[in-house]
Amino acid sequence: MAIRIAMIGSEETLQQALTLANTIEDIEISPIMYRSPEESSSLLKLTGQCDVILFSGELSFHYAQKELVHYNQPTLYIPDDELSVALTLLYISNHLNIDYNQLSIDLTDRKYLHEVLVQFDSTLTIPFVQDYPWLKETTDRTFQIETVVAKHVELWESKQVSYVVTSIHAVYDKLIKLDIPCIRLVEPKKNISEALLKARNLGELSIAKKSQIAVGTFVFYTDEPLVTLEMEMENIAKLTNCTVKKINSQNFIIYGTHSGVEYLLENREVFEKLFQTLNDTASTVDGGFGYGMTIVEAEKNANIALSYSQKNKKKNIFHVVNAEQTVINPFQNQDRSSILQSENMNMIKIAKELGISVTNLHKMIQFHQNRPMNRFTSSDVSEYFGIGKRAAEQILKKFLVKGYIKVIGEEQPHLNGRPRSVYRLELPPM
Repeated sequence: MAIRIAMIGSEETLQQALTLANTIEDIEISPIMYRSPEESSSLLKLTGQCDVILFSGELSFHYAQKELVHYNQPTLYIPDDELSVALTLLYISNHLNIDYNQLSIDLTDRKYLHEVLVQFDSTLTIPFVQDYPWLKETTDRTFQIETVVAKHVELWESKQVSYVVTSIHAVYDKLIKLDIPCIRLVEPKKNISEALLKARNLGELSIAKKSQIAVGTFVFYTDEPLVTLEMEMENIAKLTNCTVKKINSQNFIIYGTHSGVEYLLENREVFEKLFQTLNDTASTVDGGFGYGMTIVEAEKNANIALSYSQKNKKKNIFHVVNAEQTVINPFQNQDRSSILQSENMNMIKIAKELGISVTNLHKMIQFHQNRPMNRFTSSDVSEYFGIGKRAAEQILKKFLVKGYIKVIGEEQPHLNGRPRSVYRLELPPM
């Protein structure tokens, strides 16, 4: 299965990446072009249901960083490095015959330039350099493209330099309009190819992580009948594509996938009805979740997590132990909630466009978030929604007509049965 890479970048870099993508197996690029890297943040909404988000450079990544906390996909950018600088200086020497002292250059970190110059000739220097290594360290400081342009213009107009080298496509475009001779920092094919390969590996790792087995173990402390609690546990299990097993009158175990349980823990309101029932009956619960590549490993980690919860003086508390056996308290300092709000106008707009209720649209989003891979059939939707197969097919047809799902293949469930379509959800992030 191809890893879907949403790539945000300049037209030139996107074209190079699309060409190189043909030489790399199992990747599919969705190009998203900006005119200036400041647009990266607003363009995130176009990434859709991708596996990885790749930025064409560190600056575009910087502008999008604050918004990226709302996205679950791995992210990375194509770096500038010594190779970029060396190829650029080599081109200038061979084709432009310009003295390095006559250059004004901007790049992410001047250390790359220093390393190259030392390798070329330890006596070489380029006096006019702008860099911004702080991009890696903070999102509180705003990068001003106009400031970079202004410095280049000042040096050119004062005749201190005769040529500009810039690492920013938007700066290049502005300088060209001002008739200032300049060149973009060379983007080596090697750097782009390596970034695409890394994006593919991150996507595969993310999918593998979402596919990990998850086990949740619950211990209830109550003198009341557990019929209502059993119903609440069944509802939670169904919502997250898990199964629930009652061990005895006090103990329950949930079996599912990493992605399903992550959704459960990131949306505490799912537990609210359970907590309300416990509160009404003066009851409490301790819980532990464990992840692993096998059920045995996940159960072991779940029991470790439960022991941490039971040691805690607070009640109705949960801990998680992941595959690396790191202990996490998922509700600690957690105020966020992804419960549907009527103010989500984008959600309302899409629901109206599809001709379905906002509730059903929200349920489809939950269905997608709880699955380790973005592929499903009408039978999967039928089972999750608790509706007949025909009703599920009618819902999917509405999504298909509007382009919010795509058919990506077929599967044959039985030897003599009709093949059924396999779909992929294409909704924009909400």
